[in-house]
Amino acid sequence: MVRPAPSAERDGLGVRFQVAASVTRAVARPFARKAGDPLYRPLKVYTSDPAASRMEAAVTLINVPYEPLAPGPDGSLFKVDSQDPQQNGNGTGIYPPGELPADLTEFLAHAASSLAGHFQALMIRAVDYCPPVDITLGEFLRALVTADYDLVPDDPWGYREALIDAFSRRAIYPRHVPTLAEDALLWRAPRRVMPPVIALDAAHLVFDCDMACGAAPAELTRQARALGEFATRPEHLQEFGLLSGSEAEALGGRAELPVVASVRIARRAGPDGQIVNDLVAEITQQVMMQPGAGKADYALVGGTTVILGPNGEIRYLISKSAVGSERIQRRRAFLDSLQGRQFWQLRGTAYQEKRPLYEALHAGA
Repeated sequence: MVRPAPSAERDGLGVRFQVAASVTRAVARPFARKAGDPLYRPLKVYTSDPAASRMEAAVTLINVPYEPLAPGPDGSLFKVDSQDPQQNGNGTGIYPPGELPADLTEFLAHAASSLAGHFQALMIRAVDYCPPVDITLGEFLRALVTADYDLVPDDPWGYREALIDAFSRRAIYPRHVPTLAEDALLWRAPRRVMPPVIALDAAHLVFDCDMACGAAPAELTRQARALGEFATRPEHLQEFGLLSGSEAEALGGRAELPVVASVRIARRAGPDGQIVNDLVAEITQQVMMQPGAGKADYALVGGTTVILGPNGEIRYLISKSAVGSERIQRRRAFLDSLQGRQFWQLRGTAYQEKRPLYEALHAGA
């Protein structure tokens, strides 16, 4: 896309245009200006901007200096060529409907591939920002927004805006979020002030050879024990989405011991080359609900995803309690529904899965 410069001038070859900021970092081929060459030369630019051409998807002839053709912070151009009748058969600079020049096709394919790669990396990063159990699409949206914000706070390309709009158009909303504003969707730091987990800061982590190799089993066990001891302190249970035995009994259930399911290093590279290293862990806890009065028992699983910074500080606690946010009522209603009976069956006095849910999902059940 090109737009006329604020002080556009006309000469014998046409209007001098400046490159719009909306196409910054687009691929362009630099050209060297030789001695004796004019300061400006006529070039074809593929554009749908009515300021540049009256025809959509047409090619307009403009004058640009040699120097700004190289990519830079002020923007760059699509592939451009001199207007040669041999290139399109009629010398008008306008290609027949449905036909794209090879250079423009190559440019668009490269741009689409690059964009897809960026979104793929974002989707993978977002997994570290999801709760460890019962992930909803609304929660995945929050994970996407937070994961991208952590690496690119200013969002110059509008990725987060596009994601939020795409989820909104499909009526996918996270629970307990007042608006779809970016600030409202970000996961938050713990509500209460917590000390750092010194045993899990960067100075105390030990790796087999380097960070990319991961930790040995003994070191992983040490890390899990340190985190488990911290999370199960009475004053921390609620923040970590965990229940004490007495709290579970008061709700008619039996809480099992929490399990540190995983501890791993997340190494992320930002678009400007910055490297961010976090420690990501998942803690889960199963609560067996025992309604009594002839009703079958059923299990609920809760827990939290913990993201710690290099100093052992807790950056995020993405928790989902086994009994929080009306999960007991929703699970009970699902088990009693026709859809729930496709996956769960009554064995003895408790509900059990007919087969592993991931197996059922991939089998198309």
